Amino acid sequence: MKIVALLVGLVFIGLGVAGLAGMIAVPPMYSAVLAGSGVLFALYGLSRRRANVAQGPSGHDLRPWV
Repeated sequence: MKIVALLVGLVFIGLGVAGLAGMIAVPPMYSAVLAGSGVLFALYGLSRRRANVAQGPSGHDLRPWV
């Protein structure tokens, strides 16, 4: 899911920059919104969150836990 967010973010940034540069006919406000939302999508796609690792049992029990 994060890869999709990263790809969509890069596409939105590209559309926003193309609109601001005049390559496509889009009002400047829409281009700025596209670029801004693209940055947010890309930041979400690039964020790394570690998964919580299950902790072992406490005490001196040496049996394997699953």
